[in-house]
Amino acid sequence: MLVLFFLVSLAHALYANSKHIYELTPDSFDDVVYKTNHTSVVEFYAPWCGYCQQFKSQYIKAAQASSDVAQYAAVNCDSPENKQLCNEYRIEGFPTVLVFRPPKWTGKITRKNGHSSEIYRGERVASKLTEFVKGRVKNYVKRVNAGKFASFVAPEDKPRVLLLTSKTSISPMFKALAIDFLGSLEFGYLTVTDQIRSEVEKLIDLKQLPQIVVIDRHGSFHRYEGPTERTAIAKFLGNYGVAEDGETSTRGAFLRGLKKGLYKSFRDFKKSRAEKSKSAKNVKDEL
Repeated sequence: MLVLFFLVSLAHALYANSKHIYELTPDSFDDVVYKTNHTSVVEFYAPWCGYCQQFKSQYIKAAQASSDVAQYAAVNCDSPENKQLCNEYRIEGFPTVLVFRPPKWTGKITRKNGHSSEIYRGERVASKLTEFVKGRVKNYVKRVNAGKFASFVAPEDKPRVLLLTSKTSISPMFKALAIDFLGSLEFGYLTVTDQIRSEVEKLIDLKQLPQIVVIDRHGSFHRYEGPTERTAIAKFLGNYGVAEDGETSTRGAFLRGLKKGLYKSFRDFKKSRAEKSKSAKNVKDEL
């Protein structure tokens, strides 16, 4: 009955059918926005608002373009259960887009009071919002230069993930992958110049750039050869570390269930998994 009520309420939401946008309630807001080390974008809206209707397609496009680097969500302020939530964030007009940035990761669980938030005041077009959001993604990827190369590829504490590129900057998606594996893998990038190419080629084949290489705990090199897509890369990296966020993580499973209306909160998700585990154990014992 609880799930049925939740699905009915979603039917009146603007983004219920959007693959990359989560419709949030007071039960799920903290779980999605504050219990992650990723940047989150949240639109507070009202379904009857003409400006919201106009912005809808642009918000969906922005989420499609940059959901690999940030979370996109929405709150229906016309829903009675969300009134207090919208008041808490002092929403006075629609649509209002807030961007939430978590504090610097220290190995501890992200806390609500450590986040910073700002109102997006730019043009309500997908390209501008996407550009703004990508500039708010935290960077945990170390720049590796010629002097640090030898030490970086000789891990003593944890496996290393090295992006070899001809560019002097890194993509937001690579930054997002580093956030997914915080505490488990160390990320770095090396701009391959003519001056250091010969030194790098002693260890790594540079016929193709860019490329991602994992150096495991034993110092062995493993080159990624799949598609340039976050989930595919994360699955590869999962052979060497544990993802705390992203599609391949436990949190990713929760978010997929939230999107389908299977859970209202992370607590519901954990309870469901525990019940399934208990049921599976009982079946096994009976056999």
